[in-house]
Amino acid sequence: MKTLILVRHGKASHSALMSEDFDRKLTDQGRHDASLMAQVVHKYNVNPDIFISSPAARALETAELFAEVFEIPPEKINQNYKIYENDPSTMMKIIESIDNANNIAVIFGHNPTITAIAMHLIETRIEHLPTCGIAGIDFDTEDWKKIKIKKGVLRFFEFPKKYFR
Repeated sequence: MKTLILVRHGKASHSALMSEDFDRKLTDQGRHDASLMAQVVHKYNVNPDIFISSPAARALETAELFAEVFEIPPEKINQNYKIYENDPSTMMKIIESIDNANNIAVIFGHNPTITAIAMHLIETRIEHLPTCGIAGIDFDTEDWKKIKIKKGVLRFFEFPKKYFR
């Protein structure tokens, strides 16, 4: 079985001083939410084999906070520029390229693509993956190249606001 965990980056700054979207960093709330959600995923007893992140500051910072919880050195986070500003077909190519030695992969990315790829892979409807939202999807296969549209089973769907009510 393969498990894919899709993580939308945490809440990021919208500073007028920041000229590049790529360089936007997490807010204090975004950092808090990323740490919280990493702990939530940890409670599902998943042990990720690989982290793949957009190199955009907010996504990479989210990945680093998850890595801290899972005791993964930050230099082990694979950065893939194709995750930034892409589409579901590009994301599928990234997923299919994961080495089969990795059974649990975590991808840190951006909307609208991160929600779109989740919807692409599962039957269950997820309207919107909020900031720092997480979709854990299981696939009945041993080969990432055999991941099929709508064949994933949603194992968990978590987001920070569920924990503040």
